[in-house]
Amino acid sequence: MIGAILFTVVWYLSYYFLPEGILQGKTGSAIIVGSDVAPTMLEEWGTIVMYNLGALFLIVLVNLIRYLDRFPLGYITPLGLITLYAVFLGTNAFSMPMAEPMAPTLAVLLRGGPYEMIAFILVAVATYNQSRFALTNNS
Repeated sequence: MIGAILFTVVWYLSYYFLPEGILQGKTGSAIIVGSDVAPTMLEEWGTIVMYNLGALFLIVLVNLIRYLDRFPLGYITPLGLITLYAVFLGTNAFSMPMAEPMAPTLAVLLRGGPYEMIAFILVAVATYNQSRFALTNNS
């Protein structure tokens, strides 16, 4: 629920108040993956899968740390990815941009991004009990 509200608010704000393409080519994923299309569909698919597996691995790795023994830090990672995706969607800052930025509508459910974000949230929730280290307040 928090993710859906965050996504909607950030998407709305970025669509109406941020300049188009503000993050285009400036994120780590754009630098790593690049903006060129792979020669074959299989190579492009492999690049996308490897990038998403890296993000999933990061969530699991960060989930090993529990903040003040309350919640795993892995919960923060998907929220950051949701925020970033909302800004990308609202400003059309993808490496291969759409014809125009997508206005906040339910048409987003026809794209793959929301389902990737749901997968990230599910991984964070499924691995929450794997926390091994605790950040404590020693004051």
